[in-house]
Amino acid sequence: MAVFKSTNDGAAWSRMFLSTEQGDVHAVALQPSNKNNILAGGWTIDPSYNQHSRMYRSTNGGSTWSQVGSAVFGTLYEQLNGICWDPMTPARVLAATSRGVYVSTDAGVTWSVPATMISANDIVADPTRPNNFYAASYNGVYVTTNAGTSWMAMNNGLNTLSVRRLTLDSVNRRLFAATDGDGVYRFSLLTDVPEIAGAGVLPPHFVLEQNYPNPFNPATTIEFSVPENGDYRLAVYNTLGQEVAVLVDARLHAGHHRSVLDASGLASGPYLCRLSGNQGFLVRKLTLIR
Repeated sequence: MAVFKSTNDGAAWSRMFLSTEQGDVHAVALQPSNKNNILAGGWTIDPSYNQHSRMYRSTNGGSTWSQVGSAVFGTLYEQLNGICWDPMTPARVLAATSRGVYVSTDAGVTWSVPATMISANDIVADPTRPNNFYAASYNGVYVTTNAGTSWMAMNNGLNTLSVRRLTLDSVNRRLFAATDGDGVYRFSLLTDVPEIAGAGVLPPHFVLEQNYPNPFNPATTIEFSVPENGDYRLAVYNTLGQEVAVLVDARLHAGHHRSVLDASGLASGPYLCRLSGNQGFLVRKLTLIR
């Protein structure tokens, strides 16, 4: 894994290795109060072609790097997708991953495990509102007003919920969301974002997250949220509509849940994952590649 560094406005570049592992760097972020303090992250791939998230830190402007957060990053199939420094609290930084949003309060040295599992593709800070961050996910846009302790969906007007990237126009108070195949949406942030009641708890909603990794071989993780206690069923079907796996068929408590599909005995190709309960049903497409 490596990043490139230029000291002459991009006329020439030097490769700076983060590690000797193979993988992709998905995010690089400079600390606003100290440009020599940089975080970079992404994912590596092991000899069995499994993905693991990684985070690296430089304190000398990118000349040398060391791994940080190894106690929490590195979970199987996790990808690190975005890094965002808090513009009002210099030592705080948030990292968006496929398993949730991690938070560090010591400039990236140590990290807390996400309390709320949002498969986050990107994250941006609101420079005019303390503790406000916005995260892009496969289930729309989420906002936190308490620096990542809890999150709330804000999807009014979105025709598609698969959001890849976010950018914030702090002058005109507008948030732009780049979607997967449905263009760019614009949100007005002139009205106040409500405070989130109940730290660590999402407001009631019924969500089936996109599995990760996807495509996958042979296993993939599926996360979902249910707003109330009840009977729920999570099953996988082939393109003929035949049920090939039942991951959950039980009474569950309200909250976030996770299940792993082991597709060792299935053929390559597309599959459908269906979550059903009192609120109806949700479907996600899964792709198995041998």
